[in-house]
Amino acid sequence: MYNDEYDMLFCHVPKTGGTVINAIFNASFSTGFTEAENKCAIGLTKHSTIIEYQQILSEKKFKSTYKITSIRNPYDRFISYYLNHIVFKNKNLLKIDSLDERLSRETFNKWVCKDYLNIVESKERQSPGMLKKINSNIFHHYAVNNEGLIDFNFILDFDNLNRDMYAMLCNYCKRRSEMSGSFDSHKLFYKIIQISQVDINNNNSSDSPKYREYPLIDIENRSFNISKYFLKMLESSKSSSSSNIDKAKILALKQQRNKKTTYFDSDSLEIFEKYNKHDIRLYEEFKTFKCLQMNDDIKFFDDFKVIQHEDKYELRRSTRGLK
Repeated sequence: MYNDEYDMLFCHVPKTGGTVINAIFNASFSTGFTEAENKCAIGLTKHSTIIEYQQILSEKKFKSTYKITSIRNPYDRFISYYLNHIVFKNKNLLKIDSLDERLSRETFNKWVCKDYLNIVESKERQSPGMLKKINSNIFHHYAVNNEGLIDFNFILDFDNLNRDMYAMLCNYCKRRSEMSGSFDSHKLFYKIIQISQVDINNNNSSDSPKYREYPLIDIENRSFNISKYFLKMLESSKSSSSSNIDKAKILALKQQRNKKTTYFDSDSLEIFEKYNKHDIRLYEEFKTFKCLQMNDDIKFFDDFKVIQHEDKYELRRSTRGLK
């Protein structure tokens, strides 16, 4: 997804927190990341690869654009995709009526060993749309550019999205101020700190008892404040086609820890790891050597004070930040 107003590109790898990220920025941008539900401002789909952006944007524009993506534990991402798209949204693919049976470990492992294996072993016969949803090394499929590199200004960690969103915003403002020689980039930060999580879900009636009780940014702790309340509202707004009981069951499983041991048996695990070894290694390296620059980026706002006036905020440069 791309926004020309702030010259920002978000490469949305499925099931890595993109819905949350998109909702936050759509509420912040006057034009939004997207013109319609599934179309970005330059005509690509919301799940476009970084190479597709390179093909659309000029070389100069692509190089200057602030590029972000998000990464998630490959096992958890895969199971989350299966639960959401195979069990819930496209339940006819399994040809099983019972939700409990579709959610079973046995059904999952059969699907991996037959359907998933068939897809990754016969890529030349699969449509590009299918491979964007289910592919081997899915993160590499989306994030590797036409030079064969993974080159983003910031990679958000799904497991630490609250802190990483704040750090990324600081990194963006720092980079923009260095490029322009001014602090015009603070406008995005200023817009976001005005937003409550209720605003994002269009529940902004002043009569609502929850209105403005969920500020999106926790200034004191230098973190976003993506609450369970906000995630629940997003989840409930995605689909109304199935019963609340069905959605509650799947949501509970998606939030369950140790999905790897809960779902995979030895055969399905061997298949998954064989065809996702690059993603698995990349994720392990990412968690081990995560950029220490994050702390420096967050300190960028140490020279600025956030002044609250009733329910509005103002960003001011403090005296010690002046040269």
